Amino acid sequence: MTELASHQQPRTMTPHLQPAASSRDISMSASPCVGRSPALLDANCETSQTSPTLPPPELPDAGRPDARASAPGHSLRIELKFIASQMVYPAIRADVHQFMLRDPHVSAVGADRYVVRTLYFDTPFLDSYHARLDGHAYRTRLRLRRYEMPGMPPSDWFLEIKGKLKDSCLKTGRISLPDTLLQDHLRRYRSLSVQRLFEQNPSVFSAHLPQLWASPLQPTLLVVYEREPFVDPRQSLRVTFDSNIRTVPTNDPYEPVSPTRRILDTVVVEMKFVEGIPLWLHAVIQKFQLARVGLSKYCSGIEARWGAGTGFEGDMPSRPAPAAARRLPLVGPVELGRRYRAPAGAERAWDGPESAALDA
Repeated sequence: MTELASHQQPRTMTPHLQPAASSRDISMSASPCVGRSPALLDANCETSQTSPTLPPPELPDAGRPDARASAPGHSLRIELKFIASQMVYPAIRADVHQFMLRDPHVSAVGADRYVVRTLYFDTPFLDSYHARLDGHAYRTRLRLRRYEMPGMPPSDWFLEIKGKLKDSCLKTGRISLPDTLLQDHLRRYRSLSVQRLFEQNPSVFSAHLPQLWASPLQPTLLVVYEREPFVDPRQSLRVTFDSNIRTVPTNDPYEPVSPTRRILDTVVVEMKFVEGIPLWLHAVIQKFQLARVGLSKYCSGIEARWGAGTGFEGDMPSRPAPAAARRLPLVGPVELGRRYRAPAGAERAWDGPESAALDA
């Protein structure tokens, strides 16, 4: 359909959802918007209670897909991920399209998808990767991202710090980097310097600058994929289908990524919202018995590259023994303690903060 079904009035589920018996439980907390200033929330969050009789909220005006409020650089939402086979994916998409519109930024140029190019940062010991595997409740990740629309110049680059608490995601800092500025930076320093970039934008990253100076973050993995987005302008709901996900270990955000570096043969279905999902979308989950997954494109790419024996040389880095370990501060607003287990013969385990990973 090319327009929202006028005879359907989507209703919002209660915070706790009961999926089909064959699916994993989908647990949703109460609205993360409660008690927060609108200045700290995504524009979608502010309009989540808009009455259907009012004009739909204006779409982001940046002229780019997946646009978010970049000043002051905070957006809060809940994200759920599911896996669908290439065979079932078209049927899921058709059901979603009955209730949602294609993202106007994509349909305006006669396309149905765009390319997302993301360079992830980590420490030399892959603290971000390892911390996600440890199951930390609060995690953060630094990434450099841009969007490439068919037939149009690519968007600016966006350097982001994202935090995640269970299913809730919060962007705690974001700066826009024009392509010319980034290329000049690479020519001058030969590689991305996180500290120099942040020093040039202290107002956005002032709360994180000391920690980032102490953390040896470096460009680690480039992830490229195609995203097919659907939106409902009457609700804070966005459903995307990510496919052809491929990765390469590099510090160059412009490096071409061959199709042979694809890490998944399936489609990742992401549902992004503020308070809850409508009943019709819950029915889609039940109809196709979609199983929720805690997939991280970054972590999957790290494992695929070492498992395939390409890219990085030698074994995957492991954390150093506590006697030699640095106390890497967390890049984010919450400091977590963790019990480290030392190898035989090393010092006793110790508690210390660490940086952690956020689902891509």
